[in-house]
Amino acid sequence: APDVGGTWPSAWGAMAARFRGVCAGVVLGLLLLIPAGCDLLDQQRVSEESETHYQDGLVAMRLKDYEGAIRNFEDALRANPNSGSAHRELGHLYAEARTKFCGAAATAGGALRSWLNPHAKGPSGELLYLDTARFGPADAANMLVMISSTHGVEGHCGSGTQIAWLRTGGPAKLPKDTGALIVHAINPYGFAWTRRVTEDNVDLNRNFVDHDK
Repeated sequence: APDVGGTWPSAWGAMAARFRGVCAGVVLGLLLLIPAGCDLLDQQRVSEESETHYQDGLVAMRLKDYEGAIRNFEDALRANPNSGSAHRELGHLYAEARTKFCGAAATAGGALRSWLNPHAKGPSGELLYLDTARFGPADAANMLVMISSTHGVEGHCGSGTQIAWLRTGGPAKLPKDTGALIVHAINPYGFAWTRRVTEDNVDLNRNFVDHDK
């Protein structure tokens, strides 16, 4: 078309400017959406990873592979710390560990005592206890003390060690002048919730009362 008074090129220039503005807006919008899309993909990946570990933990529990179950539930929580299902199953494992400890201690002839934690409950509302089992003469000159779950999350391994000692005749092998005090789950809250600290956020290994002072 002929250039008559510059009208056509001016109109085209205005259209081109508007087109460039629209394109810039679209590009900017896409750039803003990309991080949000990445966040959603990351959340989906974390959720899937956590769920995979959780399901593997359930399978391990059915097979009575409790160490494997604990490992998988803890991996699920590492992937997604807000996984209520993994927290709940680990709480069930605390309750099972307590039942096994009390049963093994009673079978071995121990004097059992229990202290209820009045300030906290487990993930499923279960009661939390510190349990002790004492063996040997009341006036024993020496005393072996075994404590589990000072750091709550470590209670799974510690409880397993105590139960194994009880079930394999440990109390019967004590020297005549030696007694044993087994303290199970000194931090039952941390044990049940898979946390290092107590319900008051206290690390018992670093914040404790020195009764000698």
